[in-house]
Amino acid sequence: MTLYGDVSAGEVGNVGSTSSFFQDNDADYVGGRGLITAEGPSGMYLNPTSGTLAKGQFTAQFFSSGLEDNFNNTGYYNALLSYGVTDWFEVGAVGYVRDLDRNIVVLNASSEPVLQPDGHSTAAAWPMARILILKDEQWWPEFSIGGYASIGHDSLDKATIFGAAYKRFVIQPKGFLRSIGFHTGVRQLWQDSDASAQRSAVDLVGYFGGEIELPNHLYLVSEVGTKEDDARFVPFSVGAQLRLPQGYGLSLAALQPGDQRTVALP
Repeated sequence: MTLYGDVSAGEVGNVGSTSSFFQDNDADYVGGRGLITAEGPSGMYLNPTSGTLAKGQFTAQFFSSGLEDNFNNTGYYNALLSYGVTDWFEVGAVGYVRDLDRNIVVLNASSEPVLQPDGHSTAAAWPMARILILKDEQWWPEFSIGGYASIGHDSLDKATIFGAAYKRFVIQPKGFLRSIGFHTGVRQLWQDSDASAQRSAVDLVGYFGGEIELPNHLYLVSEVGTKEDDARFVPFSVGAQLRLPQGYGLSLAALQPGDQRTVALP
């Protein structure tokens, strides 16, 4: 569930014929923003993308998924609050809760399962920031860098930096197939060796995705990524995002983060 708002008013900068660094946006520019992800920042479903909020905009978003591995049925819950400081600089915070319905936890892929109390839950929160360096104009792709680091339970501690790019191609602005867009990016993560099983202590992950824009602001979105060192499966997701211009959004997808026995629905 997604909600956008705007707490400022005024004239935004004009856009030239070529892209330059850290530009202001025109009123119609959105870029490759997407909605909340399993990682927290907005994007596809598993990975963040390059789009930032416009100056003065804020967003409140919520994400939940149910996943199953060999030991637990797990609920994951994220909440995102984010604000556009400028058209190219976004800051925010993410809250994260992991809820296990059984009493077995695997600390990492090479360790033996350990017992935890029934109904074991862990939580963490982290700040995030994203800087839009280039906009999607002419032949230039949109490009951003960002990062986030968690504070909370040891099993969820991590720090991540990412770079993401996006390019959109308009097909029929008023037809059935409005546009197609392509996302790509990399994430470098550092995590405590006792942290979640799906993550190694240090890893570089690449990902690629696409989106198809249909009428009524409906987007079909899919992505695939490289496996982290301790992951058992190739991570992927496929689903739909509704991104209404009035400031509301909704996602539904099937996803495999890389260590789950079944594909999950958020």
